[in-house]
Amino acid sequence: MSRRRIELDEPPAHRDFIRPARADLEAILGGPLADGAHTLVLQAADGQGNTSAAFTLSFTLDSVRQYKELGVFTQSGGIEVARTTERMQELRRRMASSKAWGIDAELVTPAEVKRLVPFINEDVILGGFSTPGIGTVDSLRGGTLMREKAQAMGALIVAAGSEVTGIDVENGRVKRVRTDQGDIEAEVVVITSGIWSPRIARMAGASIPLSPAVHQMISVGPVPLFADTVGEIKYPIVRDMDTNGYERQHGSDMEVGSSGTRTTSLRSNNRSCPRRSCPSPRRISTNRWSTRSS
Repeated sequence: MSRRRIELDEPPAHRDFIRPARADLEAILGGPLADGAHTLVLQAADGQGNTSAAFTLSFTLDSVRQYKELGVFTQSGGIEVARTTERMQELRRRMASSKAWGIDAELVTPAEVKRLVPFINEDVILGGFSTPGIGTVDSLRGGTLMREKAQAMGALIVAAGSEVTGIDVENGRVKRVRTDQGDIEAEVVVITSGIWSPRIARMAGASIPLSPAVHQMISVGPVPLFADTVGEIKYPIVRDMDTNGYERQHGSDMEVGSSGTRTTSLRSNNRSCPRRSCPSPRRISTNRWSTRSS
């Protein structure tokens, strides 16, 4: 195979990822085209209102706009609760920052948190920081729509079921990508392999500082309160940083996760999934840690 480029250039802020930026793209997939659903919680940094990184905030807000255009964004809102006076002080600081950046947010009382999130125990919190703009994205569907649009424009070729075996570099520049189905001449390579990206990057002598880890999550359900929910989520996502935990609705279930427990490193160095779909980080996490109670 001989083609000029693979994938997209590294996108600057505000590049519209719904429309391809060039017309000579090729996507290499280690397995078949994905199906099913995979949800991404979209929020800026540690939530809208945490503006420590202006680029991250700007990029996230622009991403929300584009996901809405694709029809794959569900706006549920989010609330970070405070159990201590120190956490409430932090939320007040975040509120001032949100106003400065024009983000829709407000400080809410325990009673108001209870109104928005009926399943919460308002007796153990002092208040909350509400950001209505937070939501979830059906990222798999969004990616499928982008791929189909690029293919319809004649700007993208998809090489499914091809495993990358090497990347040739000459004089500090990428020259070609080697696969088990043949070589592809390439001046630009963008690695979008998730937790397996460091492995691919090493083929080109590059390093991606990504260390995947599995954290605890339980799925508790079905929850009677969620029985009439149309779609995946209706109530705000709750973040409880005083316990390093979060709660979010997932259809008729509720997911409860914690980053405060000891995480387990997930080695991805030698993982290879030719001609079959690699499990997503979410699926790996669910398979290894999730429990279900009736």
